[in-house]
Amino acid sequence: MERRLAILRAAAGVFRDRGYASASMDEIAERLDMAKGNLYYYFSNKHELLFFCQDYSLDTLIAGVDAIASRISTSWNGCGGRSSRTSSACSTKARWRFGPHRSPRAAR
Repeated sequence: MERRLAILRAAAGVFRDRGYASASMDEIAERLDMAKGNLYYYFSNKHELLFFCQDYSLDTLIAGVDAIASRISTSWNGCGGRSSRTSSACSTKARWRFGPHRSPRAAR
């Protein structure tokens, strides 16, 4: 998987610099200092490589959103409709989870 991620980074750089239509598998292989045939071992064409870039990026983004959502729901769990003492404890718990300068409200 490490090699595929290195290819992803190089391909993303080429796509960004030249645009998808102008990018070539030759240029991606060159940027990796890899033989073009070795690149085709991992990806059969440029379209498959672009799909992998998008799929990996989307998975990473979704994992980040899930992590944030679970932190927010955990910190708010049980904090609604309580006495001021309980609310204070919930507020302290939220500050601990989100850091001194961030609150669950700011994270929304």
